[in-house]
Amino acid sequence: MRLGLLSLFVLTACLPISGAPQGGADPNACDPFFDDHTHVGAIDVETFARMAETPPDENPQQLDFIVVYVGDAGRRHVRFEDGQFYRFHDEWYWFRLMNGVTACGSSQTPDTTARFATIGAIKRSLLGKEPLPLDLQRVDSDRIYSPGFYALSLHVSPRVYATGTLFRYTGGADRWAFELEYFDAVTSADLHVLHGALEATLPTKGKLFWRAVSPAQGELAAAIENDPADALRGRTLRAAGVPPAP
Repeated sequence: MRLGLLSLFVLTACLPISGAPQGGADPNACDPFFDDHTHVGAIDVETFARMAETPPDENPQQLDFIVVYVGDAGRRHVRFEDGQFYRFHDEWYWFRLMNGVTACGSSQTPDTTARFATIGAIKRSLLGKEPLPLDLQRVDSDRIYSPGFYALSLHVSPRVYATGTLFRYTGGADRWAFELEYFDAVTSADLHVLHGALEATLPTKGKLFWRAVSPAQGELAAAIENDPADALRGRTLRAAGVPPAP
């Protein structure tokens, strides 16, 4: 699930560090009873395969995730997005908000005027409407996105969200790797946090590898591999790298 990365990054990169959405909602609230088509926390192989964006026979299988409350160890958790329901990471965010429910970690006030069963239903309700509710913007005729979500993912400190994809390589023992978004200039400290949060969700034992997909991430990977004391040494890959057999 990719952003339409270049255009969205250009649009969100100009947001100031305080560009988090503002509103009256409690940013610490996260209604656990609202079905937002995510799986929270540890995931088993069957659930991973069911929610994956890829067909069951494709190798690797891939499933998108959002780590919420990256900077808050007490509330930090991983949410896996149903690949049959969502195309883009931020759709989780505004699906909740457009259904009158807070988005975990955000102070954006939800829109309580209607309820929607699908992303498509929301898009249909917004046809011909300007301005759009919340902070929503159009990129093209079919892409609606929230710059506030990407501000909380890429442009605030401490960061609230981190988004990426978890890969499961089958054949013999399962192997696992994850990517972050190309424009994520992740710090070493945050990368270690994200690695630990994701590794705790894996259904099978083994090393979790991080795939660096941008030049900036590649520099971080090189620094990790050159530091004998770094806990992630030996667990980094270049773009499209395949984890070694266990």
